[in-house]
Amino acid sequence: MKKTLTLLTSATFLAALCLPLGGCEDNNAEVEKSTEKHNERLEENLEAQQKAERERLEAESKARENAAEKVDEVIEDTEDRIDERK
Repeated sequence: MKKTLTLLTSATFLAALCLPLGGCEDNNAEVEKSTEKHNERLEENLEAQQKAERERLEAESKARENAAEKVDEVIEDTEDRIDERK
């Protein structure tokens, strides 16, 4: 008797939760829709982070190339000066 009463109470409680929300199916659909939107935002954020990281790495690479070119120019200038002094 006590188990039956507990089950009825639990079922009534669940029904009371679902009915104001338009039924459990509607609530599940809302949760799924919300989850999809959240996952889309996560994907967009991940893509933005990956793009920013690629851009940062490209900028660092370009800076290294520029620095290497400047070093090469300084070496050439120094070699030219040495040759002029001889």
